[in-house]
Amino acid sequence: MPGSAGTLSGVLDSVMGVTEDVDPAARRAHLHAVAMGLEWAELTHPFDATTAVYKVAGRMFALVGASAPYRLNVKVDPEDGAALRREFPTLLPGWHMDHRHWLTARLDDDEVPDQLLEELLVDSYRTVHANLSRRTRGLLAAGLWRPEPARVRRPREPRQPGGTTRR
Repeated sequence: MPGSAGTLSGVLDSVMGVTEDVDPAARRAHLHAVAMGLEWAELTHPFDATTAVYKVAGRMFALVGASAPYRLNVKVDPEDGAALRREFPTLLPGWHMDHRHWLTARLDDDEVPDQLLEELLVDSYRTVHANLSRRTRGLLAAGLWRPEPARVRRPREPRQPGGTTRR
């Protein structure tokens, strides 16, 4: 399957040796448009107001920082991630993520082509979507999926002497 069209290795084969001038902010904007163009994708900001987290059915498939140096984190198959890191030494194991399953690309890196970044983003979405439960995928397709409401934890009641709680 190496080099076949439509796979990461196929994209890798087609872009080897390509370098281009990059504008990290423009790349970030383009990747945002690609992510939001994916069916059922949603943008959230769970960590802070500037870090964009892209999810499908509540599951993260990409993360992009909003300040320089811009970084894109995507979920990858461990074997694909290792191969990509060998070909592009500037691609790193997932920054603050599981290093086997996540890959980090700096958007100011001119060694990683735009086409590869876009393919990584779309492949990450497909990976996460494929791992959703059949029920969740059905709810998405029917337009019925809703995120679970955030759970609000009540403060624990103080313990009474003797191990019982006050009611």
